[in-house]
Amino acid sequence: MDALKKRQRKVLDWVKNHQGFTILLIAGVLLAIRLYYFFLTVNQPIWWDEGDYLNIARWWAFGSPAWDINPLRPLLFPLMVAGLFKIGLGSEFFIRLIPFLSSIISIVLVYYIGKDLYDKKVGLVSAFMLAVFWSFLFFSYRMLVDVPVAMLWLLSLFLFIRGFEHNQKRCLWFAVPVLVLAFLMKYTGALLGLILIVYLFIVYRFKPLKNKDLWISLGLGILTSLPFFWYGFKRFGHPLAFYIRSIGGRAPSPRSLWQTFIDYVNTTFPHIESAFLVLFVIGFIIILFELVIGFDLLWKNKDKKLKANLLLLLTFLVPFLYIVSLGYGRYIEERYLFIMYPFMFIIAAKGLFDLAKYIRRHSKIIATLVIVAFLAVGFYQNVTHGDSLIQSKRTSFLQVKQSAEWVKEHSELGDLIFVHHTQAEFQYASNRDVMGIPGKDGAELIKEIVEKKPKFLVMNVFSRVGEEDAWKIAFPYVNSNIFKPEISYEPFIDENQQIPIITVFSIKPEFYEGKK
Repeated sequence: MDALKKRQRKVLDWVKNHQGFTILLIAGVLLAIRLYYFFLTVNQPIWWDEGDYLNIARWWAFGSPAWDINPLRPLLFPLMVAGLFKIGLGSEFFIRLIPFLSSIISIVLVYYIGKDLYDKKVGLVSAFMLAVFWSFLFFSYRMLVDVPVAMLWLLSLFLFIRGFEHNQKRCLWFAVPVLVLAFLMKYTGALLGLILIVYLFIVYRFKPLKNKDLWISLGLGILTSLPFFWYGFKRFGHPLAFYIRSIGGRAPSPRSLWQTFIDYVNTTFPHIESAFLVLFVIGFIIILFELVIGFDLLWKNKDKKLKANLLLLLTFLVPFLYIVSLGYGRYIEERYLFIMYPFMFIIAAKGLFDLAKYIRRHSKIIATLVIVAFLAVGFYQNVTHGDSLIQSKRTSFLQVKQSAEWVKEHSELGDLIFVHHTQAEFQYASNRDVMGIPGKDGAELIKEIVEKKPKFLVMNVFSRVGEEDAWKIAFPYVNSNIFKPEISYEPFIDENQQIPIITVFSIKPEFYEGKK
C-alpha cells in the first residue's frame, strides 16, 4: 500500500503542477474533439477505397459476395476487418475504431519520438500539431490505411530509437517486425527500412552489423513477412506480384519530375496551414544549417543533436521524394504523405523553440506570447478547416448508400446487380454481387442482361462519364419496354430535370419471356 500511495501522491503532485494541469486540459480538449467527430461520422457513407477494403474483408470472412483483389492492395487492413467480421464485430462502429485509435496512438508516439530526439517541449508541441492537423483529423474517421500505416511507421521508429539508441534490446527486437506490419498496411511503410539503413551507415558505418539484437529483429521481420509473400505467390503466381503490378501497370505522369516536385511542394506543404508552415520553414533551415556546419561531428558520432537532426531530415525527405518520383498522374493527395507530416511537425516544434530561445534573450514575456500565438493560430486554422471538410463530406455518396440499402431490402443473396460507377461502395452497402454495366453498345448490354439476368440495373452519375460510356446514361430511360424505374434519388443532373443522379431499374418480366 505504501508503494501505491507514493505513486498516487506523485500523480496528484504532477496534476497540481501548473504544467501538468495544462497538459491534461489540452489533452482532454483534443480527445473531446476527436470523440465528437467519431460519433458524428460513424454512419457516414463510404468511398471507393473503403469499399474495396471492406469487400475483400467480407469475402474472406464469409465467402460471398466475391470481390476481385488487386495485388497493389495491401492486405493487413482487410485481414483485420475480416477478423472483426468473424468474431461478430463487423459493424462500422468497430471497424472505424481502427483508424480512430491509430490516430490517437500516433499522437502519443510523436510525443515520445520528439522527446527522445530533443526534449519534452518539442514532443508535446509536435504531438499537439499532429492532433489538430485537419487532414489527419479528417482521415481518422475514414476506413482507410493511411492513418494506421502512419501509426505503425511511428511505432517502428520509436522501437528503433529506444532499442538501438537507448539499448533497450527487447524494443529493438520488435522494430523490424512492426516495420513489416507497416509495409503490409501500405507498401510505402517499407521506406522506413531504407531510412534506417542510411542513418545507421552515416552515423555508425558498419558497427551495427555486429549488433546481434538488430539481427534478431531482422530475422523476426523476415518471419513476419513470409505469409504475405506466400500469399502473393499462391494467388497471383509471384511473391512480388504487388511490385510487378506497380511497375508494369502504372501510367506515366503527364508532368516532368521537376514540375511534379514543384507541384507537390506547392500543394502538400501548405496543407499544415500558415502558422505551422512558418515554424516548419524556420526549423528546416536551422536543422539543415546545423547539419552542414557540423557534418564532421556527425560523421564522428560526437553530437546527439546532430544525429536527431539527421534522422528527422531523412524521415521527412525520403517519403516526400519517393512520392514525388511516383508522380501519381493528375492528382495529389496529402494522405499518401501521412508518414511524412509527423516529422514536419517535429521540425516545426524545434523551429518554434529555437525561435523562442532567440527572442527570450530580449524578453521572456514576448517569447511566451510568440509560442502561444503560433499554437493558437495553428489550432484555429486546422480545426476550422477540418470541421468544414468533415461536415461537408459526411453525406457524400449518401444516395449510393441509400439506393444500395433499398436494393438489399428488395433482393436476396446471390442476386446480381449492374451498377454504373461506385461498384465498390454499392456492393458493400447492399451485400450483393455487383458488376459494372457491361457492353460497348445497347445490343451488347441486352445480350449480357439475357445471359446474366441481373436483378437490378443502377444508373448513377457521380463521376464524369467518358464519351464511350455516355450512351449508358439514357439507355434505361429510353428503353421503357425493358427497364422499369423503381426508385430515384436527387439531385437531377440535366437541365430539364429528367435524370436523377441515381435511379434503380428492374428488368421487366415480359422482356425475359420474350427472349425465351
